Amino acid sequence: DLQAPVKHYLPELKQPWTASVRVADLLSHSSGLVDISTQQSYGQFRYNNLNFQLLGQILTAVTKRPYAELAEQLLEQCQMHSSGFANKADVVNQGWHEEQGLLKAIKGFMPVEAEPSGGLVSSAADVAVLPLCMQQQLNKTSLRQMTTPGVQRPHRWGDVYYGYGVQVSQTAAGVEWSHSGYIPGYVSAFNYFPQQQLTLVVLENQSLDPKDLARAMYYHDKIRYSVIGLLSRNK
Repeated sequence: DLQAPVKHYLPELKQPWTASVRVADLLSHSSGLVDISTQQSYGQFRYNNLNFQLLGQILTAVTKRPYAELAEQLLEQCQMHSSGFANKADVVNQGWHEEQGLLKAIKGFMPVEAEPSGGLVSSAADVAVLPLCMQQQLNKTSLRQMTTPGVQRPHRWGDVYYGYGVQVSQTAAGVEWSHSGYIPGYVSAFNYFPQQQLTLVVLENQSLDPKDLARAMYYHDKIRYSVIGLLSRNK
């Protein structure tokens, strides 16, 4: 039940916010959580990996199965055979992370508790399958809930809204679903244009200083704007 409070599924958490923050709030990053004990500006967008880590715990509590096992079942249904978690760690490319202006070699690996919020290992070809998989594997109600613009997200692109785990925006090419990811050594971006059924995926094994996201996401944004320009001329 997406409207149920977190406390309903994770009664072991004793923080006061668990009685009011709903599963839906975690999905839309509007829980206001700063950390497990601190909450600010409930109802406003605040991106925090903790939201999806808690969602992973809720799934495990309900199904009695580890998050990675549940996710891998879906990946198999979607034929995303290059994707996984710890079982794919040995195929991860060398990453480079910027610290104090210098790039340092780093090999990415996320701990088990972080798997729901950024532990997926994948390829561009697999991520490109994701929109089709969403449309095939989810019922219409779930897909609509995921991709309906909800809370507004302050963004360098301008007007961007967040559904459930998916950014939604209106571009010159029409509706866009998107998301990006950043962990030390790796940056990713996913953009899908439903009208044209076109998916753009950019994966990079270099993470520049996240204090300047326009710089860190330069190539991802540049390619996105080029694709939007081409699609808008062909509408």
